[in-house]
Amino acid sequence: MPHISNRKLDKKTVERLDRNLIKFLLDTSSEKRKNIFNEIITPTEKIMVAKRLMLLLFIKRGLSAYEIARTLKMSTSTITRFQVAVESGAFRNSIGWLNTKLAYDNVSDLFSVLSEMVLGKRMSMNQIIKKLT
Repeated sequence: MPHISNRKLDKKTVERLDRNLIKFLLDTSSEKRKNIFNEIITPTEKIMVAKRLMLLLFIKRGLSAYEIARTLKMSTSTITRFQVAVESGAFRNSIGWLNTKLAYDNVSDLFSVLSEMVLGKRMSMNQIIKKLT
């Protein structure tokens, strides 16, 4: 899992970094954004993002913590923490975005679309799970 340095940034620097990240996300074409992400985001970071998106999807679909843990190879404590956060209204934007993608007939199709967005290529649910293990 990636780690952040123990040396804390001051609040002003964090705010400036956040503004620059948002500017990058908004002012860059999807193709250019994908290319830049593929250059600077590590495979581990990509998998972490993909797993978090799928975690939110699975929580909204009502899967048990055990089923999610088995599928995504995550600890039940992490899953429970996310479940509590979702129940308290956290991740509204992420879940809203995922809900627009729920028009797919099955989770396998959604896995494929998410893999392309996060990993840069379409993969089946089995391929993603294999990559996660």
